[in-house]
Amino acid sequence: MVNQEVLNFDHVYLSFDWVDVMTYSTTPDFPVVNFRMIETLESHPRIKSFKGSEDVLMGVFKGKNGEDGFQVVNFTDPAYGKSNDVVINFKNATHALVYIDGEASTVKLKSGRLSITLPSGSSMFVIPY
Repeated sequence: MVNQEVLNFDHVYLSFDWVDVMTYSTTPDFPVVNFRMIETLESHPRIKSFKGSEDVLMGVFKGKNGEDGFQVVNFTDPAYGKSNDVVINFKNATHALVYIDGEASTVKLKSGRLSITLPSGSSMFVIPY
């Protein structure tokens, strides 16, 4: 099933190159617990802010045509089954192409804001425009 999900959007994902990573933590000892071994970006020109109800890992990508892409991951232990309410405030974006479980949807952003709940063990790939 996961292989099919990846195959559904691999033509998009493979047209992007990994650049770096950003993190958001709800853990009081941040970054001691989840992200202590990761060097991260402190900011990105396309992101005003982002947060989650739980820890979030966000891969930063650049497309072949210069577009930005973000792999947003619910970074909770899947054994706990926690969903994660993620909010991203983009700069200069009115819409986002969002891939979840290999399925694409176009989301109209209100003032650049994308709000989505990621189930445990889930992620999304987002291309703001």
